Amino acid sequence: MPTILKSVSRKFSLFIFWFENIIALAFFLLFELLLSLAVYPLTFFNILYSVQGLFSNLFYLLTWTLIGPLVLLFLIVKDLYNLVDLMKMHEGSKAYRGDAPDPDDDDDDGNSDDKKSAKDRELAVYNQIRETVIKHYMDVKRKTIY
Repeated sequence: MPTILKSVSRKFSLFIFWFENIIALAFFLLFELLLSLAVYPLTFFNILYSVQGLFSNLFYLLTWTLIGPLVLLFLIVKDLYNLVDLMKMHEGSKAYRGDAPDPDDDDDDGNSDDKKSAKDRELAVYNQIRETVIKHYMDVKRKTIY
């Protein structure tokens, strides 16, 4: 029975999480659209101010007029994608990457010591590599100074 309650609670929590975040995504989309309405004309002034030469100026203005809205739309979609990708990490970035143990995993098969010792060995190797790279960097830096 407790596992059923835990499962229902987790699903309800995710439902509320995404329900709230869909509202936040809508406001973020509105903000991005309003921001792009300001960015689009300001880019014309930036082109006029920064580009030298009549034909270059006309070419860049025409290019921005035709392609600018598509670029802004692409950037808005990319921003929304990145925000949703960040929101998918609702249990934290370590859990998303797979570094953290699963809190719902209640197996007591004795493999946790093997996994921990493997992680400890891996961490020791990374620390040795880090120390070696720092030592090598300091040697190279010392040689370039003298």
